[in-house]
Order: sequence, then C-alpha cells, then structure tokens
Amino acid sequence: MNLKPHSRALGTALILSTAVLLGGCMTKPVQPLSADGTYCYRAGKMAKFKTACTGQAAPSEQAQADAQRFEADPEALTVYVMRKRWVDGTIVVPLSVDGSTSIDTVPESWLRLKLPAQQPHRLTARWNDQSVDLVVDGKPGEVRFVELAGSHFAWGTDFRLNATTPAAAIPKAQASRLVADLDLRR
Repeated sequence: MNLKPHSRALGTALILSTAVLLGGCMTKPVQPLSADGTYCYRAGKMAKFKTACTGQAAPSEQAQADAQRFEADPEALTVYVMRKRWVDGTIVVPLSVDGSTSIDTVPESWLRLKLPAQQPHRLTARWNDQSVDLVVDGKPGEVRFVELAGSHFAWGTDFRLNATTPAAAIPKAQASRLVADLDLRR
C-alpha cells in the first residue's frame, strides 16, 4: 500500500500521541509497608536516594479500602488530606489538628480525619522551622478535601495547605498510601 507523505505523517502522529496518552495512565505501584507497619517513601529505586518514613504505623489494607470509598460520616465532618506532587520534597511533614494531634505525612500519602462538625478546625503543617495553616469547617455529613502541596527545589522547600475538589484529590489518594485514619470527635 502506497501512502501519501501527509497520510504517513498523520498516522505516525496518531501512533505517537496514543503512546504518550497511554503512558500517562500508567502509575507506579504504591510502596508496601515496612516490617514495623510504617510507610516509607523512597524517591527512587537506588539505595542512595533519600527515604522518608512516618513515625506511626499505617492503617491496614482493609482500612485503606474502606477510606477509599470517600463516604461521609453522618455524624462528623470528614476531611481527607492528600500529599502527592511531583516536586514534593522527601521529608516528613507533621500535620496537626487544632494544635494537638500530630500525624506524620510523607510524599504519596494521605489521611482521613473525622472531626466534630459545626466548628472550625485548624490544620497546621510544620517543616524546617516553618508552618502553614488552613481552617476547615462544615456540617455533620459533609466531606472536605485538602491538599498538602509541597515544592522542593535547590533554593528551598515550601508547603501549602489548599482546599481542593474530589476530582483532583481522589486520583491522588488512589495512587498513594493511607497513613492515618483518625476519629477525633472524642
């Protein structure tokens, strides 16, 4: 079959664009838990790459599957916090709720919080003598999604806490590890 040059170029472009699009759908698997139950993130496969591990044991696979349904609790404000960005630094960033409960986060991790509803709650992330806050509130049965967005470059590391949408947060959670599932209503 003798194709015209523009048909051949169009066919090549179609094949290349399909390969690129399919390549973007592939995600690396979530790293397994350590023997002590903590979750560690490694920024590469070689031993020389830095590893960051949570200080607390991660919830079970069953708890992760339950949390990944992203259902509201009719008696609580449910808050999901995601930490997954391509420029995130390989450091542990503790996240506190209302100045007390502290949960270690690492890249490619997320957590679910069940909080007393109808009052504001302050989420605080701390790293390298810096911190950032976000206040979340809502009624019983409502769900909020928050992103702990990190940027790590040669000139510094920075984090932000941002309200986000389910459409943006859920794919990140599905490609990450649940590191805390806390009911703080008591």
